[in-house]
Amino acid sequence: MGPGFESQPGHMKLFPKIIFYLMLGVGILMTFLPISWFPSFYDVRYSGWSMIGGALIILFVPLWLKVPTNYKDAKTKNKAIDILQFLIALALFTDVLGGLGLYELYNYGFPYSYILHLIIPSIGVIILTKVINQRFDINITWAALIAFMLVLICGIGWEIYENLMIFFLIPT
Repeated sequence: MGPGFESQPGHMKLFPKIIFYLMLGVGILMTFLPISWFPSFYDVRYSGWSMIGGALIILFVPLWLKVPTNYKDAKTKNKAIDILQFLIALALFTDVLGGLGLYELYNYGFPYSYILHLIIPSIGVIILTKVINQRFDINITWAALIAFMLVLICGIGWEIYENLMIFFLIPT
C-alpha cells in the first residue's frame, strides 16, 4: 500500500492513492519526454515538476502529521489527517485538470476557475476545522478561526506563487 496510505478506509484511501500515482507518473513523463510531443501552450517542464511536487505533498503531509498508534485518541486524530490528505489530493487534482485545459472553459461560459476558487476553500475550511479540532484537540470555534486563516493564507500564497511563475517563466 505504501507509506501515507495505511489507515484510510475505502475511497478515502483510494482517491489520494490514485491521484498520487497519476500525478507522479504524468509528472515524470512531462519532465523527461521531448517538449515537442506536448501542446505548445504547456510549460512542460514546469508542469512536470509541479506534478511531482504535488504527488510528494499528497504522500508526505500525512506522514508528518500522524500520531503514533499508542497516543491517546490516535485513531480519531489519524482519521482527521486522512481526511486532510483527501482534501489535498482533491485540490491538487482540480488544479491539474484546470492546467490541462479546463480553465479555458470560461470561453464557453463556464467559469471553472471561479467555481474552484469558491468551492475548494469552502471545503478546505470545513475539513481543516475538523482536522485541527480532532488532531490538535483545539476548541471547535478556535479551530474554525484557525482553519479560515490558514485557507486565507494558503490562497494568498498560491496567488502570489502563480503570479511569480507567470512573471518569471512565461515570456512576454
